[in-house]
Amino acid sequence: MKRSRIYQPFKIDRRQRGIALITVILIVAVVMALAYHLLTQHSLTISSSKLLIDRAQLREYALGGELFAREILYADWENEDTRAVDTLTEKWAEPFEPISFDGGNLSVKIYDLSARFNLNALIGRHGPDNILRFRRFLEILGLDQSGADLWLDWIDDNQEVSEFGAEDDQYLLKNTPYRTANQLADDRSELMALGVFSRRELDRIFPFVVALPTTDLEININTVLRPVLESLSPNFDRSEAELLIESEREFVTVEDITAEYAALGDSVAVLGVASEYFQIESRAEAANNRVHLWSLVHRDMTSGKVTLLSRDYSRKEDRASELMFTNDQEKRRSSEDL
Repeated sequence: MKRSRIYQPFKIDRRQRGIALITVILIVAVVMALAYHLLTQHSLTISSSKLLIDRAQLREYALGGELFAREILYADWENEDTRAVDTLTEKWAEPFEPISFDGGNLSVKIYDLSARFNLNALIGRHGPDNILRFRRFLEILGLDQSGADLWLDWIDDNQEVSEFGAEDDQYLLKNTPYRTANQLADDRSELMALGVFSRRELDRIFPFVVALPTTDLEININTVLRPVLESLSPNFDRSEAELLIESEREFVTVEDITAEYAALGDSVAVLGVASEYFQIESRAEAANNRVHLWSLVHRDMTSGKVTLLSRDYSRKEDRASELMFTNDQEKRRSSEDL
């Protein structure tokens, strides 16, 4: 007679149960890590998208500030009382109250570029005279006057070396070789390529110069900055320049200027009482985000049309202060540097 087999329940070794538990825990940990990674990436994507959207909105606000400033400039031309003359007492020159919007604010400022020395004027109609003026300008700031010849060679259309200048043959010998532009400058920062000015010296030059798309030097006597004014004529000394800067400048004609300041008689060709080129600073800020826009515009003296010439979103924050001089601030800084 055969014995019947008695089946016992299958027993799992305790060590095997421990391994299974560890395996389950590891799987759960991996799944949780993946989930955390996905959630983090999703959160970063959302934050990045929000940042881009906010910045795009701020950019539109900044562009709106530019449009607002252009309307102010046109309105100034449209007013017959201010059409032929531009002074620092007019609405466009006054600080505008910041404009608030949901979660931020917009600030707008307008700067007259006819108050500054046009670097491209060294090859214009009065090029030789403007070279002398630029040399005096550098001397006033206590800088190397050879920079005037170097700059002339940088923007002229030939390879003829000026007295203290340099052309391609000099720049090609540098560790990082390059050539002269041989064309009008697009920005005053091209002065850095000359290699004659230090960063500190450039910081002293930049507030008073501009690179305009014209070879004419047109200085508005009602808004001009002191170092530029002082450089216009060898017979116009600092005391006279300071006296003029501190006065209420509301000259209506060039003849009015020379009648009161005879020493400026030899600079009549570059003097004026109205302005064509302006720089608009439009700054939109919200929370930890901001957009800083610099716009170069030209206002036609005949039609009043304000044309956009360029926009710059890349100008560094520390450069913003360069265009924020009142006459008193400009005078104090110049005296400190000198």
